[in-house]
Amino acid sequence: MINLRTVPLMIITAIEYATRAHRDQVRKSDNLPYIAHPVAVQAIVAAFGGDEFAQVGALLHDVVEDTPVTLKEIQRDFGILVAKVVREVTEQGTEGTGPKPSWETRKQASIDAIGHKSYRALLVTAADKLHNVMGLVAQYEVQGEALWDKFSRGKEKQLWVYGTLARKIQAVSRKHTNPGLTKLADRLVAEVAKLEG
Repeated sequence: MINLRTVPLMIITAIEYATRAHRDQVRKSDNLPYIAHPVAVQAIVAAFGGDEFAQVGALLHDVVEDTPVTLKEIQRDFGILVAKVVREVTEQGTEGTGPKPSWETRKQASIDAIGHKSYRALLVTAADKLHNVMGLVAQYEVQGEALWDKFSRGKEKQLWVYGTLARKIQAVSRKHTNPGLTKLADRLVAEVAKLEG
């Protein structure tokens, strides 16, 4: 059993905040309540050495993209360090301030941004992609090729984006001195390889 007295208050607050923000959402690949994903990403970030700010950023990493919550609200409620992480991991054009760019444009921009991200944002990005890929690998074992029908861009595009992101994160992680980030990036590449078959 978790002793809540040992969990930083900001993390507990972020779990509640993300749960409210994502309350009516489910995951596309497995139909689980969406909150399962940010909680899993936070756990991965923690396991690979992420500090409290990275963990809270992990819990909130999708709220600006997928809910009405704004970056201004994140900064007001959690401070500038967490808001910086969330801003860095939020896809360009999904902040609700104008027309949304195409899927391909957003994914390419995410790939291009990897080399400019802070250490915390890299941890959150790698953990996010790792959890997504682990879920896809598990669902593929059950559904086979039918899994890709759930995605508007299909198998080829999904493998392109995950493979490209994983290898770029791995390359960038080598420039950082933190072994946790490097190990996480290596784990991500290994999981993507399972998906690529």
